[in-house]
Amino acid sequence: MADKLDNARAVLADYRRLGDALWTRFNAGKEDQLWYYRGLVEAFREAGSSGLLYDELKHTVEEIERLCAAPVGVSPRKKRQLRDSYQLKKASGVSKRNPTEQDLSKAIDQMNPQKNRGFISLARPGGDYVQSAGGNGTYTVECRVWLDDQFQTFRHFVAGRNEAPGNDVRIPSSEINSVLVKQNECLSATEVKIILTAYLRDGTRHPRYVWRDITLNF
Repeated sequence: MADKLDNARAVLADYRRLGDALWTRFNAGKEDQLWYYRGLVEAFREAGSSGLLYDELKHTVEEIERLCAAPVGVSPRKKRQLRDSYQLKKASGVSKRNPTEQDLSKAIDQMNPQKNRGFISLARPGGDYVQSAGGNGTYTVECRVWLDDQFQTFRHFVAGRNEAPGNDVRIPSSEINSVLVKQNECLSATEVKIILTAYLRDGTRHPRYVWRDITLNF
């Protein structure tokens, strides 16, 4: 674990100095590098690792993720252009371009699986998106990141609170469909609003939450 910690510390130090230019040094891009380090932390946790080395590795990786999620050098005008290219879609088939934060909040409040309205998505112009399923106080949030322009390769994540995963839970998205997640991935309406609002503002996955990679499920 010590060598992995040294590598993570080097990445953190270089990212603070170089910013996103750091990722040009690697064959794999930023998303793949972050996925690798998240996977290391998860693998060590599942193996029962604990103590100072593990805690420092986890903290270092979380700090890398926090810095990568921060919108560096993005002007207010650019943020508005980014936001104005988004599209909000509801299970009913209704879509809205250029959604506001109020539009998001209202769409989440209207989610109701019993009325087949238990799903919304928020897409960026490049195809990446976040989506939420559920309603009536229990929701889940997923995010897809495309790694190529042909939409052949992607990573898919589910958001969870930074706590023990717990048991499997089914969250209904309609009268007949549901999504299987871990207990820590059952979120409140307020948490969904926080996550989707951050994505609308800056196109980032909120760093407060753990994003479990579920790509192999697809």
